[in-house]
Amino acid sequence: MSQTITKHIGEGFAKGELYAALAYDAADSFGGMKIKSVMFNEDGKAYFYDTGAYISASSSGVLDIVATTINITGAQTFTGVYSMGTMDVGIAVTTAAPFAFEVHTEPLIALVAGQTGLSSGIRSRYHISVAQTNQISISAIEGRLRVKAGLADGCHAGISGTIEGDASIAYTGTATTQRSAGNFCLSLGASSTISAGWLCGVTIDSTVNANIDMANCTFAALRIKKSDSALNWEYGLHIENSDIGIAIGACTTGISLNGAYTNAIKVDASMANPAISDGSAMGCQIEATMTGTATGMFSATSSWANINGTTGYNWVNAITTGIWENGAAGVIANGVLIFGMRMQAILTHTNFARLCPFALNASTATVSALFSVGNTNLGGDCGYIEATTEGDAPIGYVPLLMDSNNKKYYVRVYADTD
Repeated sequence: MSQTITKHIGEGFAKGELYAALAYDAADSFGGMKIKSVMFNEDGKAYFYDTGAYISASSSGVLDIVATTINITGAQTFTGVYSMGTMDVGIAVTTAAPFAFEVHTEPLIALVAGQTGLSSGIRSRYHISVAQTNQISISAIEGRLRVKAGLADGCHAGISGTIEGDASIAYTGTATTQRSAGNFCLSLGASSTISAGWLCGVTIDSTVNANIDMANCTFAALRIKKSDSALNWEYGLHIENSDIGIAIGACTTGISLNGAYTNAIKVDASMANPAISDGSAMGCQIEATMTGTATGMFSATSSWANINGTTGYNWVNAITTGIWENGAAGVIANGVLIFGMRMQAILTHTNFARLCPFALNASTATVSALFSVGNTNLGGDCGYIEATTEGDAPIGYVPLLMDSNNKKYYVRVYADTD
């Protein structure tokens, strides 16, 4: 039954007018005091009748502001903890109001890098000024999607970052300019020490329960994709300035390539003034180390050309190797050129059953020849030299073949005496 009364300074108040201003009721009970649209009630709350909102102190040092919407204009400074919602009880969002905390930022001038060298809609800088001697996870910003009910279709993430650009925007800069939906950087001062653990630009960890059912789900730590008809990534993963580009620890399969490719793996390596050690490679080096006792075949490299179509009269190669010389820049001076492969057997023990540079298995087919040459010039393709006289005498034999019964087949070797 409160109402607003108007009096000039020095004028008196009648009892009825005073009661009305102080919101007394018919039983002379004090109901509060109203000044314009603000009602100071006896419950210790200041009500704003125009908006249905109020301010009150729920306990000592705690100020509660309750309203459907709170509009704040101007710069704000908070020197204490700022909390929204309570633990495990979220702030209600709706389809009309889907964000619990929303910030819209827009620079109205051409910004100049200040002390921080950056500008952002939200910035968090976590100061650690006291040594932390206990095990604890600390982050400047944490995003956590707390799932307590079923989720249907959509993109669900703890943290999401997007660069959203209008059409016909000119993006200028230099070769070092970076534009990333997510950017991570490590910046540590000189003479720092890290005695143990990991130091990573990004860590992707899994705490997924091992008993979860993912029969129709692809479970991946990192997925690189595109949406609908968007532009293909030029590089799915671009690594530079790293001692080791990719280091893969214990895995069932280190790298699995399963798809349609022009080149499944392309190695384009260069090295100035190479002087690598014997057994190493500048293009691709594979070392497979076995331990224990082998119960089957052991191979460092396996290459198969699987035919699921019609080949026609074309080459089908399990492996293609070669040497190419740049005629303009390449200089071959007394080089030893091996365009097939160099094979070595560096062994301590000699109690093996066989030691052969090749093992052939043509299954049910019959091998046409050990070598297929490109033309009838045998001298050019396989080093054939026709004997001009019969003066060359046989000096011995070289074992050429060995069958499954350990029977050897030899070729006779001649010394050139012409």
